[in-house]
Amino acid sequence: SGQIINRNAAWIAERLFALGIDSHLHLTVDDVEGEIVDALALAAKQADLLFVTGGLGPTTDDLTRNAVARWAGVDLAYEAASWEHIKSLFARFSNTVPETNKQQCYFPAGAEVLINRAGTANAFALVRLGAPIGKVPAGTGSMLMPSEFTKGSSSKDAEAMASTSKGSDQHFR
Repeated sequence: SGQIINRNAAWIAERLFALGIDSHLHLTVDDVEGEIVDALALAAKQADLLFVTGGLGPTTDDLTRNAVARWAGVDLAYEAASWEHIKSLFARFSNTVPETNKQQCYFPAGAEVLINRAGTANAFALVRLGAPIGKVPAGTGSMLMPSEFTKGSSSKDAEAMASTSKGSDQHFR
């Protein structure tokens, strides 16, 4: 409808450009799991590296993690360290953690969990068929580049996320 401006695309493209990585494709899709899966499939055919924003929070319309897992052909796996991270953030403000926040602790199996030092929604890095994908929280105010996250407890090798898969020498730092 044109009512919402995609500031995330410009924000990510600027930071990737500063790292010497060109951004060639930006897609915006509704919070419909099938549409997200289709967009991932399309983007993966045209790009060496995918960044996806949104869909990591505790609400019922946060479907992106599910769509990435479906696209990658893996299940979601619970990551206990993410729950501890969320509980520690809530404890700072003497608040009880709503159980709905546990949704934020599920990631595609094999993903490298990246702890969000600015909030509860951790990010993740995943490689599928040689195409690295980075999933970060939405909103330019809370969105961070991978270097601003710390590695979580998952043991999958995130170095595959650090470089593009089709011969580029560009790396995230």
